[in-house]
Amino acid sequence: MNTPTKILAITGVLVIAASIYSKAIEPVGDSIGKIPVDPPVEQTRPEGKPGVWASAVFTVTAYCPCEKCCGEFADGITASGMPVDGPVTHFLAAPLKIPFGTAFRIPGYADGAPVVVLDRGGAIKGLRLDVYFPTHQAALDFGRQTLTVQIWENRNEPE
Repeated sequence: MNTPTKILAITGVLVIAASIYSKAIEPVGDSIGKIPVDPPVEQTRPEGKPGVWASAVFTVTAYCPCEKCCGEFADGITASGMPVDGPVTHFLAAPLKIPFGTAFRIPGYADGAPVVVLDRGGAIKGLRLDVYFPTHQAALDFGRQTLTVQIWENRNEPE
């Protein structure tokens, strides 16, 4: 029986996040909660691991590491412990129910490449995501958007 689990990495850059957050792999079902998704698109990764990109509509906002965006947590370290100026430059904050390392593709961010959840935010609840930008102006330019995003779901047999 296939039990979907979250995959941590899609590209070489994201493999770093996968090795650091390997404990974040967990079943999809209740880990995300009740996210209404469109029918998934079956796909097999180059390593031969099957999975799907499931689509869902989220409100996507943007933030930077400044005090205005992060308040008392403007220390340059994400909630997962990764520094914002580290090797992973595109990432996002998601609600607690979405595990660190969950991969998303967000239109208009990171040139459409997959990005992973590395951060949290007090206002990030429900169907909301917050994408990281290195400057406040870049975050303001992205603004607040309602987008259909894709979430990677690994469809491997449990070991």
